[in-house]
Amino acid sequence: MPDNLGDTVKVLHGRDPSMRVLIGKRSDARYAIRPERWYRNELDGAVIAQGWKPIEMQSGLFARPDLAEREAMVTFDWLES
Repeated sequence: MPDNLGDTVKVLHGRDPSMRVLIGKRSDARYAIRPERWYRNELDGAVIAQGWKPIEMQSGLFARPDLAEREAMVTFDWLES
């Protein structure tokens, strides 16, 4: 199972609106970052699938959400400052 799943506590938006990073609280009370990209698949002009798709499935673990956010800001240069 990926180590960055959990309840979302904060969403960091990228300069490109199709990119974002979720800060999630895991069941073990640690926080993780999950970068995502908007995914949309069309067939003959009809949308057959769309949604946020994780870019990476592993993350460091953080004791507090602000530490996870700081790590995300340093790691992903496409996030808004």
